[in-house]
Amino acid sequence: MNRVVFVFCFLFLYIGLSAQTNTTPQTARELYYAGKYNEAITLAETQRRANPENIDNYIVMGWCYSRLGDYRNMVTITQQGLRIQGANIWLLINQIEAYFYLKDYNSVVVACERYFKYRGNSTDKYLPVAYYNLGLSFYYMRAYYKADITLSAANSVSPRDYKNVILLAEIKEALADYKKSAEFFTIAKEIQPASTRAIDGLARVTEKLSSEPK
Repeated sequence: MNRVVFVFCFLFLYIGLSAQTNTTPQTARELYYAGKYNEAITLAETQRRANPENIDNYIVMGWCYSRLGDYRNMVTITQQGLRIQGANIWLLINQIEAYFYLKDYNSVVVACERYFKYRGNSTDKYLPVAYYNLGLSFYYMRAYYKADITLSAANSVSPRDYKNVILLAEIKEALADYKKSAEFFTIAKEIQPASTRAIDGLARVTEKLSSEPK
């Protein structure tokens, strides 16, 4: 009888402890990875107010605002984090993304300069994205020579990436370097044979080349 009571009490205690474990609050990162972006923001904001120096809360809130398409709040929380850690790479990456989608291309350029300054020689996976966002920003600003240099760097870091190659082709065309433009359009067409952007672009610069004086 005592053995039965002991087993029953043990099971009751185990179930109780398991229930407590399962109801342990998730971290803001865990909520973010679970796709619970608003909940993650609420938790991170509470933790940020309690401990403003914990930079992870600013980073995770930025990620959540990105997923929600709320780039203005992404800028705001990232700037607050950068006042604490101005050289934090993850915050700078968030800042570049937010400004890019807000079409604030001048601010993208400034944010990228800080990113390149503080990243050192690290080989983080974001580098090709930073080059692309910077190059595309220069392109939209009609700063074609700067766009050419930046996208060439992006192409060297991530060769035969369609989005870099096709943009380089269009930049070369804008600079009236039709021979190089045709080369890049050809490569873009090899990467994505059905790309009308590459097909039409190649036809366009080929016509321009044929009309040039011999």
